[in-house]
Amino acid sequence: MIRYFIWGAGEIGKRFITHVPNEDVLGFIDNDVNKIGKTIEGKPVISFSEYMDKYNDSYLIVCVFLYEKILEIIRENNLEDRTFVCTDFPGEWFDIQDNGEFIEFIKGKIKREEKQAIYGFSLYSLYLAEWIYSETGKPPVLISDNESHKTKILRFHNKYPEYTLLTEKEANPGAYDVIYNTCKKKNSLCGLHNTVEMYNCSDEISKYTNEQLCMLKNLYSGKRCFIVATGPSLKIEDLDMLHNNQEICLSMNSIFKCYSMTQWRPDYWLCGDISGLTGGIQDDVSLFSEAKNIILSDSIGEEQIEKYKERLGERFTWYHLHRQVHIDTKPHFSIDISKGTYYGGTITYTCLQFAAYMGFNPIYLLGVDYSGGKKNSGKKYTHFYEESVKVATFFEPIVEKAYLAAKDFADSHNIQIINATRGGELEFFDRADFDSLF
Repeated sequence: MIRYFIWGAGEIGKRFITHVPNEDVLGFIDNDVNKIGKTIEGKPVISFSEYMDKYNDSYLIVCVFLYEKILEIIRENNLEDRTFVCTDFPGEWFDIQDNGEFIEFIKGKIKREEKQAIYGFSLYSLYLAEWIYSETGKPPVLISDNESHKTKILRFHNKYPEYTLLTEKEANPGAYDVIYNTCKKKNSLCGLHNTVEMYNCSDEISKYTNEQLCMLKNLYSGKRCFIVATGPSLKIEDLDMLHNNQEICLSMNSIFKCYSMTQWRPDYWLCGDISGLTGGIQDDVSLFSEAKNIILSDSIGEEQIEKYKERLGERFTWYHLHRQVHIDTKPHFSIDISKGTYYGGTITYTCLQFAAYMGFNPIYLLGVDYSGGKKNSGKKYTHFYEESVKVATFFEPIVEKAYLAAKDFADSHNIQIINATRGGELEFFDRADFDSLF
């Protein structure tokens, strides 16, 4: 297998390295001078200039979600033929938990037909090719999904001549007994009788299914709800209004910081990644245990899930968060949350998937300002509880595409998503004046 440097020594890179063979990774590249010279998982962190001086024949895997600026540097230095991006991997490569079960599931889908091919040319497809080669003793044909990959294919073919690499124009799909799809985009080979999905197949894994959530399906059919986010426009008086009118509310993350100021409590409190919350919340559920129902993603791990079941009883349940990241395409919108929800760069997107599944219509948004750091401008923002400002870090354009995916789903299913936030910059949905709703 090829050996490479991971460009990005942040959270994404740290997770990614735990899901690939350690010997494949030579080290990390990072632009942060405070990280250079340190080690992560026993691997050195170096600067890009050091890579160019000493290792520029090695491959690169870009492990940041917003990678446009890095790709500009790569193009300027003519490194496209040895660069891959992490978002070509399935979402399991960005989970906190081990992805070994997913890999075994993928290996279990490998067939033993005479002529096999993989559609999609990425680092993930190369790992899959290695697994197929190991299982069957025959290297599969690799078919590129992008004409611009020609130089990359040539470079790889010179290094691994046992593999046949073709562009899509050169390949004849009918010549193969089975084609393994590793692409996140819909493509011309999807749907053929001999195509096996190897990319977005988490809904096929029984471990990810929580049948307890099936009880929520259409539970509130035709009723309205409020998804309460934590943007700076949120007012305690608004929460009091929701409480006094007994509105059904879904909320998230740090909303518990308002509990001392209002009697309002969310009916459903959701969190996708507890590691992102501060204050030792992983070991102390008291801060959010006042919510009527507590729903956490399975990224907390089986041990934590069992702990919360014991402490919180029937008020606690979990869901699978499929972390596939989409930068150039819209994410999926789950039609069955018992099998999981899809990542959208914001927990609000998860709440929208839950609300639609639960039958709410209309769905009102409150405190969803969407006004910090658009297009990574560095615009400053606060949460409702913060006294000082900070630079926004939310993932644009991932969040934008998630909201557009939610709108597409709502429009096609006659669901109203209405933005009742006071101000902000979220204009994908129709607006409503919050005070006029009561």
